[in-house]
Parts: sequence; C-alpha cells; structure tokens
Amino acid sequence: MSRAARALTEALIVHRNDLDDASAAAATTRDPSVEEQRDRIRATRALAAAVNACRWAGWMIVDAARSRSRDRLTGRLTGHLVSAPVHAEP
Repeated sequence: MSRAARALTEALIVHRNDLDDASAAAATTRDPSVEEQRDRIRATRALAAAVNACRWAGWMIVDAARSRSRDRLTGRLTGHLVSAPVHAEP
C-alpha cells in the first residue's frame, strides 16, 4: 500500500484488479449515514488541505524507489537488466 493510501485513513482503499475487494468496499458504502459521510469527507478534506501536491508527488517517488529497491533485492528485475540490449556509443 502506498504512503498516500495509508494517509487517507477515512478512504476505502481497494486494489483496482481485485474484484472481490472492490465489491466488498462498494457494499460498505451503500447507504452510509449522513454523519458517516460527513466525517469521511471532513477527514479527507483536512488531509488534502494539509498536504500539497508536491508532498504527494515526493511520497510517490520515494515509494516507487523503495519498491524498485525491493524488486532488485528479490531478483525480480535481474532478468530484465541482464537481457536489456547494450548500445555502444558511436
């Protein structure tokens, strides 16, 4: 889960390719009380006001770098790095 997703504590976070997860989240949003809607919106707006786009972008870059580092450590990228063609400079 990304740092942005973790920061949005009142949001319903689902994996876009997990149909069961998305269905469960949709079911929980069916007919929420007015108070629940208001609380979720207030919490999300407060976070959005406190964190600007530059901070979100920075978090995304850091998270992507950590993910790539993890992939390298587990060897997931090794095949791609080895099989990549090397172009000689003219």
